[in-house]
Amino acid sequence: MTDAEAAVVACDPSRRAEGLEAAARAIDFLRTTEARDMAEARRRIGPGFAPRFPRGRNYDSLDTWLAASRQAYKFMGKKFARIDVAFTGPATAVVYCYGTLHGEYLDGRVVDGVRFIDRFEIRNGLICEQDVWNDLV
Repeated sequence: MTDAEAAVVACDPSRRAEGLEAAARAIDFLRTTEARDMAEARRRIGPGFAPRFPRGRNYDSLDTWLAASRQAYKFMGKKFARIDVAFTGPATAVVYCYGTLHGEYLDGRVVDGVRFIDRFEIRNGLICEQDVWNDLV
């Protein structure tokens, strides 16, 4: 069973296969960004991708986001508790990923069990928007 199959909770039953594919795309993107694999992450995003984070930390590109992450923490990973998928058009899915963060800041502080929600808009198979909410301070 894939991460997507295990985590997808809410999805139109008539479009479940599409929902699983959209969820898998979101998970795959998150895993490539966790690994800081810029080339693979770039292949998964649409033009104009500009992720939005809590406390007004909005980035104008994948590059600026991942550069900032390198200056903040050694690694950060996500454990998925639930994924919801909705469709806003024939080729557009909105994916909400819920779970917890784990990782380590550059100064050695450990992060574990911190709640997060990521919202993705996926159009024609590419991630075009990402909004992030979490309890990191």
